[in-house]
Amino acid sequence: MDEEEEEIEEEEDLDEEDEENVDKKLWVPNYSKLELQYMAAARERQRKNICSVQTWQGKEFRGDAFLAKPAVIAFNDFEVGKRYRQVIEVTNVSLTFNQFKLLPLDDSVKDFFEVNFVPPGRMSAGVTRYITLWFVPKVSQDIVSTFPILAKTGRIDFPLRCTTKKTILTITPQDAEANPSVDFGSVLVGESAERELIIKNTGALAADFSVLRSDEGVDQLTDMTTWTEKGVCKALGSSKIAFKFVPTTLGEFSTDLRLCIANGAPGDANYEKEFCVRVRGSCLDVPIYVDSEEYDMHTCVYGHIFRESVMIRNRASVAMKIQVQKPKQIEGELQLNTALAYIQGHGSQVIQVKLAPKADFLDRHPEYRDAKRPDVPGAFRIPMRIVGADQVLPVNTCLIGTFTTDAMTFLPGELNFGPCLVGTSAVQRLTIVNESALKRRYAFTRLPSYLSVQEVPQDVLEEESWGGLDAKPGTIAVVDAGIDGSMGSLLPGEKRQVSFLYTPESAIEMDNKILCKVITGDLCVRDFVISCTGQGMSPSLEFSETKLDLAAIPADASTKDSIVVTNVSKVAQMLNVVLPPMELSGVKVTPICFSLQPKESQRLQVEFKPTKEYVDLLKMPAEEKPAEPEDGAAAPPDGEAAPADEENPGAMDAEEYSRHQIEDIREHGGRRWEAEGTVHGSWRLPICFKPASQGFRDGRDQFCYLGINTCVLPSVLAMQPAVLDFGDVTAGQRALRPLVITNLAVEDGVQELHMEALPENQGFTILNAPRAVGSKPFQFMVEFKPQLVQIYQTALQLRTQNTRVQVPLRGKGVSPVLKIEPQDRTRV
Repeated sequence: MDEEEEEIEEEEDLDEEDEENVDKKLWVPNYSKLELQYMAAARERQRKNICSVQTWQGKEFRGDAFLAKPAVIAFNDFEVGKRYRQVIEVTNVSLTFNQFKLLPLDDSVKDFFEVNFVPPGRMSAGVTRYITLWFVPKVSQDIVSTFPILAKTGRIDFPLRCTTKKTILTITPQDAEANPSVDFGSVLVGESAERELIIKNTGALAADFSVLRSDEGVDQLTDMTTWTEKGVCKALGSSKIAFKFVPTTLGEFSTDLRLCIANGAPGDANYEKEFCVRVRGSCLDVPIYVDSEEYDMHTCVYGHIFRESVMIRNRASVAMKIQVQKPKQIEGELQLNTALAYIQGHGSQVIQVKLAPKADFLDRHPEYRDAKRPDVPGAFRIPMRIVGADQVLPVNTCLIGTFTTDAMTFLPGELNFGPCLVGTSAVQRLTIVNESALKRRYAFTRLPSYLSVQEVPQDVLEEESWGGLDAKPGTIAVVDAGIDGSMGSLLPGEKRQVSFLYTPESAIEMDNKILCKVITGDLCVRDFVISCTGQGMSPSLEFSETKLDLAAIPADASTKDSIVVTNVSKVAQMLNVVLPPMELSGVKVTPICFSLQPKESQRLQVEFKPTKEYVDLLKMPAEEKPAEPEDGAAAPPDGEAAPADEENPGAMDAEEYSRHQIEDIREHGGRRWEAEGTVHGSWRLPICFKPASQGFRDGRDQFCYLGINTCVLPSVLAMQPAVLDFGDVTAGQRALRPLVITNLAVEDGVQELHMEALPENQGFTILNAPRAVGSKPFQFMVEFKPQLVQIYQTALQLRTQNTRVQVPLRGKGVSPVLKIEPQDRTRV
């Protein structure tokens, strides 16, 4: 009884729970956190039991463990209601034992397939099993799906494709827009032409076609053309639509026909399409014709031979005699081969035209000038008239083109360098002008060692175009661009200037012929000869270097270099170095005026010390506001302006100011250009010398030149202060001053600071070691302890991987005002 009562109570409890679930409609169990962890762990164990990684002898297998043959399960060209069978071979291609089972097909296609398969269990590597798949299509629709299996190493999907019978057409020929095209070409009156439109059906379903007239109405071409109006496109075959054109009217004709194709199949196999067939044809009444109405010979150079082939064709089926009536042959300039010929039926004949014009060809034959191009110099048009036997209308064509010369102009025609000292260079400018209408290439060949060619810098040419120097081309001092100018090319009508440098190797006369080879287009080379004369002179002075490339430094730093000048003559020489203004060049040379005895040498020190003003030389200075008049000062009357200062830079704009500065630099023998924050300068410093016996005012001065190249880099380190001046310091005492170094190029990274040792006898000492300077400034502590009563000065040399700077150190040792004796006596 107790058991029955318990069962009754349980049933009542279940009824109550059912009633609660009915009221709530959805019951969700409330799992604890531990229960959720257990459930997740159970799902993970189940997943690992289904699929796992296969490892054999330490090698892990990757990829599909089973391969199907065929790789794509395909049922092509099926029909609804029929039953199709295909056997699939499944092979284990993994490393060791494996097994698989079939997964259900997609719900949308599973009703169309039946699978016969006995699970094989574990399969050794390389073992094959067979799956029989039956396909029973019920609708006429393509199926694109997969046949899935689940192996021990994971899921594998074999592609499954089922396609209905279709109509797949390719129509040829076609035009450029991929539309079917029927082109009859040119047909003579009384003849006919036949063309075919081929329809190739690569599908398994036939289709019907019909060719209809367009809706635009009846035209002449459709009246002169017949075609196959209806037919069938065979399955897996080709069909032809025949067109026949029988012209009755001269001219060109074209029309559009409608090609309608339909197969009447249901579902995806249905094919209905309409094509626009382009039909073209022309009717001609003469059998003899040429391929082109104009034969363009492009550009012909006087004195050279050019050929053109005029193709004459015969449309007729019988041979015809032709004769060229125009132009008449010109001995040595215009020849025809041949002027009389026979052309076979449906054949062709080439007439070779040989044209070798002379420079006055158009002057002697003005009838050949091209009236359609009167503004083109040298344009010609030579008409040709060809007549055929039993043909009333002649065939007209013409030869057109442009005559041009192969001349090249060199200005001046002769280069005279004059006297030049051995070891120095003289420059002459040569202008090359292309007189031809073709692009030309030139090269100066077989140049001797004492002659070289360089391109003229572009900034020099631009400055000469300003006209600010009132100088002829080639008279500016610095023209060295360092670019080889021995080879180049010129466009039609282009001018180019090059600089010839004469550097004599010995004191002998130079009389040389320079050979310039010029190629016009693809023609042969023409040679031009330029005479060069000069006189090498023995130098009275010998320089250890004639060109100095000073180190690149930032502003407010300095760099030095030196050369040695030796008097190699037998008499004393007086020398004077002509320097440009310091604010223009930043260059200082010491000494600038001195005398040399025979065989005596003197060292010249060249110092380059750019300032901020030198870097900003081309920038217009900021305008300053005029000072207000003091109390009691008379102001200018109303309407009367203060007189303008012509030399005031504020009276010109920024471009004019920069141009004025560049012209000033050029006048002093320099060249300046800026690029990517750097300032480059190139100077030729004249050194005037003459025998000391002639005095300063008597006799004729001789000149030689010293080349100096400078470069200013953007400042990387900033020094505060720029000059460390200790002032007066008592001898035997010491004074301390800070030197703050700031990194201005933080984006370039940390600057590794290095310092050169200071002279021990100057009294200056650096108290702390250098270190890397980053985003934070670094401070040096400098001590000055003079030992004697005198002036002390030196320079602190600092360098990094990107720059180097100098900080002048100055101080003066003075006598003490008070003196205590004895200094070390103690008080009792």
